[in-house]
Order: sequence, then C-alpha cells, then structure tokens
Amino acid sequence: MVVCVLPPPKAKALRQTRIIRISGKWKNLMFFTYVLRCHASKRNVIEFYTGSSEILPNRIEDHKSKSVKTTRSFDRIDLVYYEACLNKTDALRREKQLKTGFGRGYIKRRISNYLKSYAAVV
Repeated sequence: MVVCVLPPPKAKALRQTRIIRISGKWKNLMFFTYVLRCHASKRNVIEFYTGSSEILPNRIEDHKSKSVKTTRSFDRIDLVYYEACLNKTDALRREKQLKTGFGRGYIKRRISNYLKSYAAVV
C-alpha cells in the first residue's frame, strides 16, 4: 500500500501514471481511498468524508461540483488525505476501516499538523 498525505497530486500526472495498456486492454494500476474536509459556513459545521475511487481527480471534482448527494450541502471541500492501493478490494476495505472509530482517530493523528495550521489560518 502506498500512503500519501498533502499536497494532493496534480491531475495530469496522476492520470498519466495510473492507467496502462496490457495486451490491448486498459488496466487501472491504483485504487484510492480518500478523506475530504467538508465545511458548511451557514451551519458552521466541519465534517470529514471518507470514500474510495478509481480516478481520484474526477471524484474530487464530482464532490466540488455538488454532484454527490452526501457532500452537496457543503460550501468548501478539501482533499486532506489519500492512500493508493493496487487492488480495488484493498481500497474498499481500507475505506471501511477508516470509517470506524479507530480509523477516524488514525486520520486525525495523521493530519494533526494540517489541522493545526488550518485552525491558525481560519
């Protein structure tokens, strides 16, 4: 498993490196589990959203364009953490694990410096 923390990858670089052609068929090399920081200014609410995707930049854009029902009500959506897996099943299992109490604590510890710096700015 490959683990990465901020900053998020550039969309072009990510698309160029994760899909290859094998024997005439296109094959995904990476499957992503990600965490978004969602802010609703009207309600003054900040929540984390955990999900998984085969094409991370497109999925993030879906969230930001309000195409996803669960994040539609948020004004600001930032990618704060992602992991890349070589297998879709592993990515889905990791998503499920990060949604548990242990997983939420892991994410908060993992991005604690980001949260401190963000609190100082806001």
